[in-house]
Amino acid sequence: MKKKKTSPPGGLLTALRDLAWLDKPEARTLAAWSLLTSVPDDGELDVGLDYAIGHNLLPADMAAPMRLQHVARVTHRAWRNPTDGLEMIWIPAGPARITRGKLRVELPGFSLARHPVTNAQYAAFVEATSYTPPADHPDPDDHLAHWRDGSFAPGEAQHPVVFVSYLDALHYGLWAGLTLPGEWHWEKAARGPDGSLYPWGDARPTPELACLRAESTVPVGSYPRTRTAYGCEDMLGNVSDWVRPGSRDYDHFPLDRPSLDIVPGDKAEAAVRGGAFMRNINKQTVLEHRRNLSAFRRNRWVGFRPALMPRVP
Repeated sequence: MKKKKTSPPGGLLTALRDLAWLDKPEARTLAAWSLLTSVPDDGELDVGLDYAIGHNLLPADMAAPMRLQHVARVTHRAWRNPTDGLEMIWIPAGPARITRGKLRVELPGFSLARHPVTNAQYAAFVEATSYTPPADHPDPDDHLAHWRDGSFAPGEAQHPVVFVSYLDALHYGLWAGLTLPGEWHWEKAARGPDGSLYPWGDARPTPELACLRAESTVPVGSYPRTRTAYGCEDMLGNVSDWVRPGSRDYDHFPLDRPSLDIVPGDKAEAAVRGGAFMRNINKQTVLEHRRNLSAFRRNRWVGFRPALMPRVP
């Protein structure tokens, strides 16, 4: 019989106070997040959030989305991010099988966008923030190169936005109160708790199942068979997703807020996950496939889907 979850012994506040003995801010944040994403009722969450934010365990801008996430976790429903309207899926805490089961990891719960960010959603970000990429970002003309005169093509509002760099995606997340998922988090959401090769299981993909071997992107949600065990879609086909990179051997994943101060001289790289629309049916279409790209690169096959997950203030 599965044990019912209860509040931490001595109460949530006692458990949060006990985190002070942890030396690293990342460890304190991760522990606070794990506690707050398992509380049973709204009142306890509010008290715990106030304490965590007041004691620099979590950033203040996480309070509102965490309350929405809490309701989604309790009701087993998706929630809408209030800033950009993204539909967010709760991915419960627990094990994940990474790289064909070679590595088994335990991850705290988090939320991930059901679909990649669309042209319409990115346009709302640009309008709200007057965003223009940093002046030293290479190839400035490539930003939104598929748009004309500052607007996407008619009929492409619900297509995933492309020609955005990792740095552009981080700026979007800062506006939306979200961030990019780590590699492990993306892979867990895509492959489910059993580590399937594809969203529907282990059967080889076809162009009928996912937007692969195609001429261009399609509106998000056009291929319902790409729905994963948790409810995310388009994690295979359509566009690949920018993610926060771990090491090539998956021996760690980043927890800190990704820096917005990357400069071209850093030669920074980020990771890309998921096969895109232009891929053939080969090893690049399994969900464990990854690539490293320059954090400044923009192209027609990479977009992004934000997450709500623990990050250091």
